[in-house]
Formats: sequence, C-alpha cells, structure tokens
Amino acid sequence: MKSSYLDFSVIICTRNRRDSLNETLDSLVAQITSSQSWEVLVVDNGSDDGTSNCVEERIASFPVSLRVVVEPIAGLSHARNKGLAEAMGGVVIFIDDDVTCSPGWLAAHQQAFRDPELIATGGRIVTVLPHPLPRWVHENNLHEMRGPIGSFDYGEEELPLGAGNSVRSFFGGNMGMRKSSALSVDGFRSDLGWGNRLIPSEETDLLRRLGDVNALYLGKALVEHRLQPEKLNLRYFQRWYRGSGRASVLMRPPANPLMWAVKFLVYVFDLLRFSPAILMGNRFVRLRTFRKFHQTCGRFAQLMGF
Repeated sequence: MKSSYLDFSVIICTRNRRDSLNETLDSLVAQITSSQSWEVLVVDNGSDDGTSNCVEERIASFPVSLRVVVEPIAGLSHARNKGLAEAMGGVVIFIDDDVTCSPGWLAAHQQAFRDPELIATGGRIVTVLPHPLPRWVHENNLHEMRGPIGSFDYGEEELPLGAGNSVRSFFGGNMGMRKSSALSVDGFRSDLGWGNRLIPSEETDLLRRLGDVNALYLGKALVEHRLQPEKLNLRYFQRWYRGSGRASVLMRPPANPLMWAVKFLVYVFDLLRFSPAILMGNRFVRLRTFRKFHQTCGRFAQLMGF
C-alpha cells in the first residue's frame, strides 16, 4: 500500500483503449491548478495494444507525475482497487478513459476538498452523442438513456448528495473521494462493475457502504464523455439494464425466505405487466418500458441464481 504524500491522484482505468486514453491525457495536460500537488495514475487492466508503453513514452514530457501500473485481473472494480492501493494522493479522483476534462475541472474538485468534512465529489458528465442518431433515439427519451450512455448532468451548480434533491449517487467516470474513506470500506466490490459481465453500480454500492457522509455534486467539474458509436444500440442497452437489475439485488439481497418469495412474485408480475407494453406507445414510452422490463429480467435472474 502506497503512503499518501501528494494531495490528489487522478486515476484512469483502461483496457485496450490507447488512442482514447491519449485524448484524455491531453485534456489533463491543460489543467491549471492551485499549489496543491497531484499525479496521474493509469491502471492498465490487461491491455494488449501497447497501452502501458504509450503512457511510459509520455512520462518525461508530462507536466506532473505520470505513472502506469498493471492490474492483470480483468474487471473495472479490480482496476479501481489497484488504483486505490497505488495512489499517492490523499484524495483520489476517478475518470474514464473516454472523457475530455474541461478547463477548471481539477480545480473544481480541489476547491471542494478544501472542506475537511467533505468525503466525496461527483462531477458533471455531458455525453457527446455520435451522429447520425438511430431512429429510436428521440430527445424525449434521453433521460431514460443516462445510465447506458454515461451521462450525469444536473446543471452547473453544486448540490449535496441526497438531502431531498435528485442527486442520489455519483458516476465513477468523474468521481472524487478521500482515499482513507474508500479503503475503510475495502474499496469497490469485485462482483460489481465492468468485467466478464456488464454489472454497473460499483460506485453506488461504495457510497452506500460509506453511509450518510458529506458528498457534493460539482457542476463546474465538467467532463465530456465521448460515447463509442457501437454502444448506441438496443442490444447494448439491454445488457446494461439487465446488469443494473442484477446489481440492485446484489446490493440488497432478500434478508429471509419470506422476502425472497415477495421479490419473486413482484418480479414475475412485472415481467408479465411490461412485456406487452414494449410493443405499444410512442418511442419514449417504449424505451422507458424497455428499461423496466430488462431491469426486472436482471433482478429475476440474479434472484434465481442464473
């Protein structure tokens, strides 16, 4: 375990995304910050496209400390936990390898953590959609697409997590946290997060295990998410929604046989209720029902142990 002697570590977990990672690193070069010290730590999660060599070639010219470590066990949670273990900053900020950090992004996180009581931050993520858009995508259903397309946008203001507002969790593609707090709950669960299966919500689970902590949404800590065109299809959305359903059961499994039976009946009822509705209504209604149906499929499969 590395000791913390820097203020911040920006952690990027990546696998076979060398060109996209380079764009993200370019956006970090332009960050103008205060006197607080920081580093960039790339966690190579078993790439075979020369990612580690590419990062090493940039070390000498990078304006702050740039390091790369390898996590051979596939899975985003494994990679993030490796980043936590290797980070030299007292605060870690996770970003994805397909985002562009706006000017002032890091400064916004740094300013927020001047509050010694603050435990976590969630930055704004605006997704850049590829064009032309598929016919089934309509401006009225963009809200339903937030999870699969990685959008996390509640405007430019600061908002506390929970506290009766709409921000209930953060997205790991732009999330800061005190390293000691993350380690106090043993980091990210390895049965959640990208890996052999697409099961999201590892960051939601970590925040849930931390309990009622001081956490803040930062509208000025903006990144743009460069969505891969191949993810804008219903097959990917189906996988994402089903994984989301599995995650909800993994995070809150039935406490006893009675609760298991109740959940079983609820899920069966929902599957029967949503099935015909997918074929009816406008595009917004269909996508919303599509989400609910496949989330329920995931919940049912996880409950049954499939």
